[in-house]
Amino acid sequence: MINFFTYKILVLISILINIFNRSIFIKIGQFLGLFLFYIIPIRKKVAKINLKIAFPDLNNKDINLLIKKTYQHYGILLFDFLRQKNKLNKVNIIIDEKTKKFLSKESGKIFMTGHIGNWEIILPLIGLYTNVMGVAREQNNKGADQFIKECRLYPGISLISNKGSIKKMITALNNNFMLMLVCDQNAKSSGNVIDFFNKPSSIPKGPGLFYYITKADLVFGYCILNNNSDYEFKIEEIKIENNCEQKEQVVIEVNRVYSNMLENIIKEYPEQYFWFHKKWDKSLY
Repeated sequence: MINFFTYKILVLISILINIFNRSIFIKIGQFLGLFLFYIIPIRKKVAKINLKIAFPDLNNKDINLLIKKTYQHYGILLFDFLRQKNKLNKVNIIIDEKTKKFLSKESGKIFMTGHIGNWEIILPLIGLYTNVMGVAREQNNKGADQFIKECRLYPGISLISNKGSIKKMITALNNNFMLMLVCDQNAKSSGNVIDFFNKPSSIPKGPGLFYYITKADLVFGYCILNNNSDYEFKIEEIKIENNCEQKEQVVIEVNRVYSNMLENIIKEYPEQYFWFHKKWDKSLY
């Protein structure tokens, strides 16, 4: 019963939000972020530890300011996601010609991203240019899971669980789909240990394995929220050294290059990264 009511409440909230202009909910999202920062600081302790690891030269005042901005950023993103089905008609999204050209290329593509900017808007964006399969975690609450899936589904988009069939993902790549993978959560014992902000971090092996098997194009992409509340979507090619031939070498090199590219964009927009995951070894928390 709770799953049913969760779904209905989320649908109702989404309908109500879409009645009003987005600019109103940008302000509400920022206020919500401040409310969470000061009153209900969910995972604030984790964020502070992560930021001290990533930016050891920052003092406590600067770290707290960055956390506050991060809460505000995700307050905005929450309401943008609740408007997801209408978002593309109401938000200006800047895409450079190089990115458009690559999206339109008829080939299988492995798209690696992280929890930076607005990763939720990427699926519908890609779906405007090519077929895409998004790999996502299932939510424990089935009502919330159903609502989130409906917000993510557009023409040309299919979804598969992160526990889903690897064979289906490979088939999608061979059929010129883009396979979207959010790769920055802690993979624990099943991942590759790669330095991320100079600390060992476990990165999922999946993208490297798919690349080794299919030789599909390999890219890193992100969608950043600009100061004027527009989004900017960009794709960059992940270049792998030619001397990597063995499977394990290839997987490690893919994750090394990806981690470096993600780290660079985080340094540029630190307030837009999701610092609330336990990214490094659990002993640090």
